[in-house]
Amino acid sequence: MNLRNILFLALCLLSLDVQPTFARSGQPAPVLPEKRDEAFQVIEQRIAQQTVEIQALTSEIERQKAEFEKLNNAKASFWNVYAVPSLPIIGAVFTAIGGWLVTYLLLQQNFKKQDKIRSDELKDKEKERRELYLVDALRYFEGQTQKRSIGIAFIEAYWNEVPSLKTTWTAVLSNQAIYILSKLLDEAKLESHELDNLNRISKLLQPELLQDSQVLQIGDVLRRFNGVETDLPGEEFRELGRWKVKYLPAWQKANESI
Repeated sequence: MNLRNILFLALCLLSLDVQPTFARSGQPAPVLPEKRDEAFQVIEQRIAQQTVEIQALTSEIERQKAEFEKLNNAKASFWNVYAVPSLPIIGAVFTAIGGWLVTYLLLQQNFKKQDKIRSDELKDKEKERRELYLVDALRYFEGQTQKRSIGIAFIEAYWNEVPSLKTTWTAVLSNQAIYILSKLLDEAKLESHELDNLNRISKLLQPELLQDSQVLQIGDVLRRFNGVETDLPGEEFRELGRWKVKYLPAWQKANESI
């Protein structure tokens, strides 16, 4: 029973002094003092009990309020001690991390650049060493058939790999072709290795790679075979025919441009 109900009950009991009349008889209602006193005692007890409960509830509310204020004070102290001073610290940490990151990226970029430079230097040295080696291999073209075959093998192996030497090789092969063709013209026969050398030179030595002077020299030698080519053996005759088909049109064109 709450306080509102107790007060309502008290008002009802106090109304007993008004002496209401009965609806049917019109007589005053009887007054019962002992019942009224007993009711007042019950009311007073209830009121005292409710007062104690209200006081206890008020004390609990005050205690909870005090605890809440302590928590708020503790929270404010925490942010005052830790949060505010940590802002410059966090800023310094992020600044340091940013500096380290920039330094790392710069070092990494520098290392990559150095690696590329070293790689390029190694490639250039390797290219230079290989070119010197291949130029040195030209000493095999000294006139002997077997050595000439070795020199041609070197050029065949690196013909497409080292295009910077093609001009040099073209001049060397052109001179070798003129030498072998002149030898065939004088002797009317070639050794099998020398005939093979002539065929391999023809596969490498394309007319469009030759200078006009080289084309004219080769064409002049080929035209000197007119009238005597039928005396050549079968293999030499067929090889000579392939050279004429391949180089005489270029010789004709070079003569017209003079």
